[in-house]
Amino acid sequence: MEFHSLAVALAMANTHFYLGKKLDEAWRGEFKKELYKSLDFWSYTLRAHFQTAILHLCRVYDERRKDDTHHLLHLVEKIDDSNLTDLQRQQKTMDFSFLQKSKPNEKVAKLRKWRNNYFAHNNYILAIDGMEDFLKKNPVDLQEIQSLIDNGFSILERWAIYYDFKGEFPRFVERKDDYQFVLESLRFGLIQKTRQ
Repeated sequence: MEFHSLAVALAMANTHFYLGKKLDEAWRGEFKKELYKSLDFWSYTLRAHFQTAILHLCRVYDERRKDDTHHLLHLVEKIDDSNLTDLQRQQKTMDFSFLQKSKPNEKVAKLRKWRNNYFAHNNYILAIDGMEDFLKKNPVDLQEIQSLIDNGFSILERWAIYYDFKGEFPRFVERKDDYQFVLESLRFGLIQKTRQ
């Protein structure tokens, strides 16, 4: 179950991120006219998908050292080196270096800054003075977010054997493209309205 719950969190992050990207593409392209008819709703919906994806990633890439935490770093830390081959020990060292608390990979470090200043806590200066300076130093990069999702799945896949996990790692919910029906329904409704 421990392994499965991290895989589910990554799949949820990946699905929300996918939906956010697809809605953004629709907004900028083919369905611009339809989405502008409900501008506030779609703006909030788009933002909610991206924020939810990042929130799930914040949990997966958390750094708390307490025994009650459940995240990738803790999963890698618990691996007993005595049961590993030399190659697996090297891989564990690389994964730990990527995830570690003191000097993690820069994408992980940026995600944790987002977590600690915006998602898990409301940084006083950001709340009062705005996020402009913070965003300049820590811009949201969609490729980095996708990379963190992919790296998380890679780490889980690597250590599945060690944790005796034989399940699958679905990366998306089954019906991830349902959003197309909603967009096409909007278009149809707008066409019907103009004909009346």
